Amino acid sequence: MNDRPLKVKIEERDPEITYLDSLSFIYQDTQTQELKEVFYPLAELQKIDQQYFLLHQRESLEIDLNKILPDTASNIKLKINGYYELI
Repeated sequence: MNDRPLKVKIEERDPEITYLDSLSFIYQDTQTQELKEVFYPLAELQKIDQQYFLLHQRESLEIDLNKILPDTASNIKLKINGYYELI
């Protein structure tokens, strides 16, 4: 956990609406070398099901990685499914 960011912020800065369908982190467990995936623990973001979490202009979602990933996580990648719509 020493080399990774502690927080990730997803922010809608432009005049558009972001529709997030799922959000997960894929990481390698340094103890087992296995690739694992953990979904963000918000009902709308735990699977691709067309139940969207919306972000409007100037809104953001901040994620504390310490709360959802183990200390043994490395090579972390963010995986997002969704789309945006211009206003």
